[in-house]
This record gives sequence, structure tokens and C-alpha cells, in this order.
Amino acid sequence: MDLNEYIDWYQEHFGISPSQKLIEKFISVNHPLKMETKDDDNKKGDIDNK
Repeated sequence: MDLNEYIDWYQEHFGISPSQKLIEKFISVNHPLKMETKDDDNKKGDIDNK
């Protein structure tokens, strides 16, 4: 689930937009995992290209 999907889901279930604090928490919990995966993929690509 990306940030836009989370905001849409939250609005559908609670009838309001999530607070900035909730958005920041969502990003802090989900963003590092995506970055690790992306970095790992880039490292593999660098090794394959050499």
C-alpha cells in the first residue's frame, strides 16, 4: 500500500483525512523497507553491469 492508497483508505473508513502525524508515521514505517529493496536491486544491477 502506498501513501495515496493509505490516505484514500483512511478517508473511506473514518470520513476525514489522516493527520500529518499519522502520515509521517506511515512513511516512517513503510519508506525504509521500500528503500532497502530498491537499494538492493540497484546493487545487484551494478554488479551485473561490471
